[in-house]
Amino acid sequence: MRNVRVIIKNYKCIKECNIDLSSISFLIGSNGTGKSTIIDAISYFYLNLTQNNISQEIFDKNNYFSNSVSITLIYDLRDIIKRARISLKTFDFDDYLNDIISLEEYNNGILRIELSQIKNKKIEWNVDYRTRSLIKSLFPLFNLNSHIIDYYNWDTVWDMFADLNKISNDEKNSLIKELKNVVDMNTSISNKINKTMKILENEKIYINNFTTKSFTKNLLYLYFSGNKLTKNRKDLTYYSDGETTINYLSVFFSILDEISNIKMKKPIIMLDEPEISLHPTYIKRLANIICKHAINLYILVSTHSPQLVKTATSTTMIDNIYLYNVMIDKNYTKIKKMRSIAESSSSEKYRILNDHISSYFSKGILFVEGESELELFGNEYLQLIFPILEKIDVLKAMTDEKIFKNIDPGHIHTWVPCLYLFDLDKVLKYEKNKNKLTLIITNGQVNRNREVVKFFNSKNNKFDLRLIRIRLNQMANKLKIHYAAPFYSCNDDNYCLFKYILKEYMLEYNYFILDTTIEGVLINNQTKDIYIDFIRDNFNKTYSDIIDEYKDLTEIDKINLLRMVTNGKSDLLINLKDYEKDNNTAKNIKKIGKTEGWISKFICYYIERKTDCKSIQQFYHFIKNDNGNFKMIFKDDFYELSTLVTKLYDMMNVR
Repeated sequence: MRNVRVIIKNYKCIKECNIDLSSISFLIGSNGTGKSTIIDAISYFYLNLTQNNISQEIFDKNNYFSNSVSITLIYDLRDIIKRARISLKTFDFDDYLNDIISLEEYNNGILRIELSQIKNKKIEWNVDYRTRSLIKSLFPLFNLNSHIIDYYNWDTVWDMFADLNKISNDEKNSLIKELKNVVDMNTSISNKINKTMKILENEKIYINNFTTKSFTKNLLYLYFSGNKLTKNRKDLTYYSDGETTINYLSVFFSILDEISNIKMKKPIIMLDEPEISLHPTYIKRLANIICKHAINLYILVSTHSPQLVKTATSTTMIDNIYLYNVMIDKNYTKIKKMRSIAESSSSEKYRILNDHISSYFSKGILFVEGESELELFGNEYLQLIFPILEKIDVLKAMTDEKIFKNIDPGHIHTWVPCLYLFDLDKVLKYEKNKNKLTLIITNGQVNRNREVVKFFNSKNNKFDLRLIRIRLNQMANKLKIHYAAPFYSCNDDNYCLFKYILKEYMLEYNYFILDTTIEGVLINNQTKDIYIDFIRDNFNKTYSDIIDEYKDLTEIDKINLLRMVTNGKSDLLINLKDYEKDNNTAKNIKKIGKTEGWISKFICYYIERKTDCKSIQQFYHFIKNDNGNFKMIFKDDFYELSTLVTKLYDMMNVR
């Protein structure tokens, strides 16, 4: 099925919108971004196709001098015209079919219809009324707004049944004649009707004839001996709102599907947040209903439901499913076409979960490598100190390339701002036997081939990334680092400078590289004394294994040992296993596992030591009345963490 192109200019908060209506098109974005405005613009176009429903509320309120609106729909009629030529050989409604065929005069069957409106003036069209009326018949619009529609009222469904079964004028006249003959044969009924006719004639009251559609609707009522619909012989009000909604939409789509099959029509259906009040199991059923009937329909869905998008885009029934990311920027709507899961391989589709699809709806994302990072940034105490953490989604995806590429905003083309958090060892390798550094930055992180084009001699960048990359490689090749055995502790100024340049370089690509690992973020020179007490009080076996050696170490070695026993790495990326292997005298130290919840415990321990708060409720009231004093202390003690959070604030453009 060929797409319908929609172009909207200067309609309310939309400066320009250019999208295709395919079998299924999703509008994805936060509340207030303009998704409903896109639907409203298409509705306004159809409301005025054959009638006069002019509004002055459609103009740009952000710019008083913007006084014109245009809405354009481009219809590809080639398949319909081809079908009309075939039907012309079989059916006798020649005029209607010939009218359809005549549309080929417009750019070989590609018809552009444009609504133009200037403030306080009437609407102008680029095609005549007859053509617009024909298009409205061929591409009828159905707008289902879940905020307004009453799913217990099925009058619209009966109208659609009437359209599906609509009879011709000849058939109508024939049925009326037969009905009158039947009535006339029954004297009792005939006398009653004659009395009614006499009353109307005496009062000079006349009845206009039904249109063929109205006649068909009432004929259906007569044929079925009623018009009240039930489900399993129970009134519709017996069922929950969710069940009634699903029943309604299932019938609704089935009728439109059948209409498109037997009639020369390609209906357009717009659904504004159809998932409202639906249980997750019903949302899955809704997605299946939409996909089942989407082949012959144009369906535009504005949604906040990851499950609806996930279920629909994972189906094998529909290929052309489009996703559009909608955002608001400086009071104007921006639209970008996303890469859909439907474009992924089958093996990838089913590994992507609803939680991953939630990233499509995020206001901001921090991508992390593992569970430790999820535990840290999901900590309630930390979120009270840095409220920005409540506004972003922290997603573990950096270690699964197939999932990551299906939710990474840079790959799927969304407006969602994001930051990628990496341990140092993901971009830098240290070979201790050679005392040598090697950059291991992949093309997936940084596309070196594009740096020359994108950044070389660019006036908009504070430095040339291509030259920085060359400098980093040269430094890595020539740098001979001074370190302290056995923990490979290192505060060499040259190494610190190298890491600084590397981190700044990667940050230009939205990669925040840690000094060592996530363990090193929490265990540093400012916090090591509290942390050794924390181990003593919570991990006694580990404390007993290290305390004798710990007392005699230098300050920097103390930090590195504490990181290593907590499953982290030292300054030169050596772990506890490497240390024990190289030191025969070292005993088998009991490590603190990543899954033992030490991060949450340590933050609680730290908070209690610094504030005497023994619960999240106490800390909530403390931080509320502290005027930022504790926050400054926390930033000093966890400098690298506070630097990362500052980058998140910058990413979200908030303070």
